[in-house]
Amino acid sequence: MLVYSSFSPDMLDAARSQSRGLNDLKKFLEFAAADGKLTLEGQTQDSVGGFDSPFEKAVSEALELRGWIVIPQIGVSGFRIDLGVKHPDKPGTYLAGVECDGATYHRCVTARDRDKTRQLVLEGLGWNVIRVWSPDWWHDSNGVAGKIDQQLQELLQHDRSDLDEQSKAEHDDKDAVTCSEVTFE
Repeated sequence: MLVYSSFSPDMLDAARSQSRGLNDLKKFLEFAAADGKLTLEGQTQDSVGGFDSPFEKAVSEALELRGWIVIPQIGVSGFRIDLGVKHPDKPGTYLAGVECDGATYHRCVTARDRDKTRQLVLEGLGWNVIRVWSPDWWHDSNGVAGKIDQQLQELLQHDRSDLDEQSKAEHDDKDAVTCSEVTFE
């Protein structure tokens, strides 16, 4: 199936509306944009709302002090990202997910489940994943929070430069069409 739309799913801020239709349209466009893969982005209505551990809460509070909007337990069913960091330029989307080695990590049976598989799945769904280890946090929480903030700033800068390049390419395409139309007249 091909889906044509004059706007992208990130242009819909479903959090500002109670309309089920708007929420469903956003999810459908995200699904189509991900080539039929289910996404966890925009699943704030499915957030369990709380933190799995005091560690997650401490990380969230440190990021919020640095100006980031953080939503705990983003996702669907039993598959949740510990902390979703909202994208400041795209309402209703996330810049990154922060995974802490808290309760979810310790419930996994093997190290492979904890480290590799989960992160690969999340990255396959389009998430930028930042991992925080509790021993590092308890040893130097301010330094670790600074590193997370730096990674988020780099992701944001990269995303903004991608948007600038895309906008420039679209503008160049419009100029080329206009130029060719003038040439043929």
